[in-house]
Amino acid sequence: MTSLPKPKLILFDVGGVCVLSPFQAILEYELNLDIPRGWINTAISKSAPNGYWHRLERGEIPLDNAFFLGFSADLHNAAHWSAFCQRQNAQVSTALTLAPDSPPPQIDAQKLFNAIVEHSATPDPWMYPALQALRTSGQFLIEPSDILFLDDIGENLRAARAQGFRTLKVSLGRTYEAVDELERITGLKLAGSHPPQLRTQAKI
Repeated sequence: MTSLPKPKLILFDVGGVCVLSPFQAILEYELNLDIPRGWINTAISKSAPNGYWHRLERGEIPLDNAFFLGFSADLHNAAHWSAFCQRQNAQVSTALTLAPDSPPPQIDAQKLFNAIVEHSATPDPWMYPALQALRTSGQFLIEPSDILFLDDIGENLRAARAQGFRTLKVSLGRTYEAVDELERITGLKLAGSHPPQLRTQAKI
């Protein structure tokens, strides 16, 4: 197999790569409030492309009371909740069925948003030091094929590959695996040795 040259530029997504994943914050929020697992992500994704979360990310609307009202409406969309319940019921035992005609779970949109932001403000303990080491190396000034893009969302990676970028998936809870691969690709030592327990978990 022909080895690829070192990338000249490396792109890092933020949430789930350089800082802790917002998906983990959402999961913890669901577990703490007994909200069916996966509902919040479903509610947000199903409101695309013009949901309030997506419009805020694109900078089209300000972070104000109107946003939280709209975000709350997206989280309590009855049609999306009914479809979610039907999909869940087709995948789990009858003992865990959800009622499609029941109202969506009550979610405080502002508290959820704050929980996501606070969680995502924490630098990832593996990737962030690697990013600092890369910057210090000064090795990385470009054709699309020169770019290596790291992200935790498959849709973003597919879009990047369509533009000719090289990509590296960062899996939830396993950023140390991505750092290992980044070290292999760049030929640099970026984060030191991982603790033995992490090496063991990576093989499961």
